[in-house]
Amino acid sequence: MNETTGQIADEPRTELIALLNRQQEDLTQLRELAARQRQLIQGDQHDELLSLLDQRQTILERLLTRQEKINALSERVRDEPRGLDEETRRKLGHTIEGLSSCLSDIMQRDEEDQKSMERLRDESRKEINSLGNAKQAQRAYMAKRHAARDPRFSDRKG
Repeated sequence: MNETTGQIADEPRTELIALLNRQQEDLTQLRELAARQRQLIQGDQHDELLSLLDQRQTILERLLTRQEKINALSERVRDEPRGLDEETRRKLGHTIEGLSSCLSDIMQRDEEDQKSMERLRDESRKEINSLGNAKQAQRAYMAKRHAARDPRFSDRKG
């Protein structure tokens, strides 16, 4: 704490702002990957989609690790009664609103993409089932054809 102003020293405040800015950068990158994910799903590009999901996982892990640090710093700043000046509070509030908006957008896209993938899965399942039904019908037809070739009546000698 700065003895003359009664405010928290610049270091934790600066670190908090820097961490939040890095969160914003990662969330922006995650949003871009979410848009690309949608294209890959619609284009049935499964290998590329798996690669993209790996990239997203790496970013998510960074976000979660960094969030722990942000929570600790926020608590530290919050515990000081006059820890942040009004301008810094406003900047942090604006940054946090941006993070929240970006995260909401990503979550909405992910939910829509999940529904698309479920729909595609159901369509694939129907196609596979129809192939199985077609094979059963073909086998039944072939069995009747072979049965018709066999003699129906024969004497003891055959």
